[in-house]
Amino acid sequence: MDVIRVLRKGSLVLGASVMAGCGGGGGDGDTAVALTCESDALPAYELTLDLEHYADQQVTIATADDVTNMLGIYNDVEVGFALIDNVRTALKNQSGDQPACVNEADGGTATLSVSGSGNNIEERWQFTDCVVSTSDFGQVLLTGTYQNGEGITDQTSKWQRGEEFEIYDQLQGEIVDPEAGTPFTINGRSSVVFEVELASGDGCVKENVSGLEFELGGKYVALPGSETLLKKTGSTTEISIEGTLVGSSVGGYLEVSTPDPIVFVETQNCPREGTISVSSDGEARVLYGDSANGTASATGVAVWINGDSTSFPSCQDIGVEPLSND
Repeated sequence: MDVIRVLRKGSLVLGASVMAGCGGGGGDGDTAVALTCESDALPAYELTLDLEHYADQQVTIATADDVTNMLGIYNDVEVGFALIDNVRTALKNQSGDQPACVNEADGGTATLSVSGSGNNIEERWQFTDCVVSTSDFGQVLLTGTYQNGEGITDQTSKWQRGEEFEIYDQLQGEIVDPEAGTPFTINGRSSVVFEVELASGDGCVKENVSGLEFELGGKYVALPGSETLLKKTGSTTEISIEGTLVGSSVGGYLEVSTPDPIVFVETQNCPREGTISVSSDGEARVLYGDSANGTASATGVAVWINGDSTSFPSCQDIGVEPLSND
């Protein structure tokens, strides 16, 4: 399981379901595992690409239309993460001691520095006008620095703990296109802690993001700080989210949180329980299943905007899908 993709998919699917909703193998006895994935806070980060000061501007949340219009920020975040995943995969698929640029003959260069050994490795990639081939974005021109590291930090015969990090230092360039290139810049850092029980595969994973910014083709989106925690035991998965989204598509910032963690059970298509809050100038909440307190059916959803509620018989009515590794 690619835990990073599941974390991002989980948080984005849940967040997007709030927007869509406002626009119109085991048993239920499973509980979250005891592993906590405690981690140190990342260093404070000051946004460097937010020239329009979106991080200081509230977004009005007063009607269903206001909330529906916020879907754009989730689309922008998904595109930004997809670009990162594509570039990272292209780099990891490189063979040999040094990466190769498609345009090496034209002066594109890339230098890889590696430290550590075994299960504890750190890499630093330095690019100058280097073109790499990606699966979804075609050829991508890179200039700047990308760092990543991973390692097992503690383990016993029954349990293992590991950590990963990524740092983007003004990694910029363009998505190469025969007609017109799309410029982009990625800046910021993130870290992941995971703990797993080796016999069962149960455990937790936490992703902390500090100031990750995407500027892509004139669009801007940022996570000044966010934390996503996933816990899995048996057939039950629990997701907690806390953070801020900033974007040009909404012209400001949104605070996103889960006052009650979202709980999925593998055999069910809807969350068993949980609450998502999206706030700025006003607040929207989505309450799932048992957390709806009788407002909706056991598989239903209650949507609240500044205290006014609407209920739906199924989470499918607002676009929630089960978690998967896709």
